[in-house]
Amino acid sequence: MLHQLAHRLKQLLPRSLRLWIDRHRDRWQGIIKRNYVWLNGRRLKRRPTDVLIQELPPWAVVLSTVAILAGLTLWIEAGNKPLTSLRDVLAALLDRADVIALVSGVMLYLREAPDRRQQRHLEAWKVIDSAAGLSTSYARIQALEELAEEGVPLDGLDGYQADLKRIQLREAVLVEADLREANLGGADLRKADLRLALLQGANLQSADLTEADLEGANLRGANLTRSVLTDVQLRRADLQVAVLQGASLSAANLDEVNLQGADLRGAYLVGTVLTYAQNLHNSILTDAIYDRKTRFPEGFNPDVAGMIRASY
Repeated sequence: MLHQLAHRLKQLLPRSLRLWIDRHRDRWQGIIKRNYVWLNGRRLKRRPTDVLIQELPPWAVVLSTVAILAGLTLWIEAGNKPLTSLRDVLAALLDRADVIALVSGVMLYLREAPDRRQQRHLEAWKVIDSAAGLSTSYARIQALEELAEEGVPLDGLDGYQADLKRIQLREAVLVEADLREANLGGADLRKADLRLALLQGANLQSADLTEADLEGANLRGANLTRSVLTDVQLRRADLQVAVLQGASLSAANLDEVNLQGADLRGAYLVGTVLTYAQNLHNSILTDAIYDRKTRFPEGFNPDVAGMIRASY
């Protein structure tokens, strides 16, 4: 159905434009598969529709819009009364000229939307880069939130000692980001991609990291008191001397995590995978809660460690 409609609309276009479309079809199919563009050293995400519209020259956008609207106008008018002469055709088109001009203007505006979006992303990165080395910058927080909301990758972000308290970075891509000693207290990092991120000494107190991916991340000495780490991937992460008092680690994967000296007092470890956790016996587990689904290393005795078994 859609293929037939596209074919009919194509037949309404001038022959020269149809030939131009056919000549560039293969190029377009390759273009729309490229999801990113590099702008001043930054990788910016592009939507497939943005890529396709952006590749069309302005004259093609206007001409195709006018041709399609003209064809639809004549089809509608022909249903009301016969168009027996060129004069009737021109009269019908002139009668709808304002609508055709308005829609053409809207299409040109939409064509420039990707350029405006990329420029907005670039300006946001300039704000972030200019705040490097500064502890507090509300403009940086706003810029990061805007980029994350629009799905722009924040790989390798330099946030050393940055004050990012209560920042909203849900589903943000922060692979290998440098967030050492950063203040992320109360931050929303649900489903964030923090693989291999540097978070040594970071403050993540009361932060929400539900379903986040922290595989291979360095959290040595980080403060995760009362943080939410439900269903988090922490495989191969470094949690040495990290503070996780009262943290919720329900259904989290802590396989191959180094827990040497970690403070897990009162932590919620229901359904947590600790089968291959390293140095669990050298961590503080007093009053930590576990259940029958919690998986411990072979030979580990949770009762000896002072843990509490859930009654349900």
